[in-house]
Amino acid sequence: MRIVLPLLRSFVLSMSSLLHGIKPMVSVWQSNTCFESSKYLQELDNFLPKFLSGELSMEDQARFIQTVIDLDLQDRYDLHQECKYFVLEGLCYEVFLGDD
Repeated sequence: MRIVLPLLRSFVLSMSSLLHGIKPMVSVWQSNTCFESSKYLQELDNFLPKFLSGELSMEDQARFIQTVIDLDLQDRYDLHQECKYFVLEGLCYEVFLGDD
């Protein structure tokens, strides 16, 4: 029992030290990830009016729709019909995974 307690104490201290080292890294990663994803979504949000008004070239339209399909954002932009059209015309593709 006397041997186990120092080992247990040492283990707890080392785990605590590890946790304090990891915690700041996780919070930095989370803040960067949230920032980057929201920044990326803002860019896509800015493309939507241009897409709807026809300002984008056909190539840019296909890229935008492919991104919407890839990121599963059809609900966000209400572009289900447009995505289906681009896929049916062969301008974009859809990959089904699992039981979707």
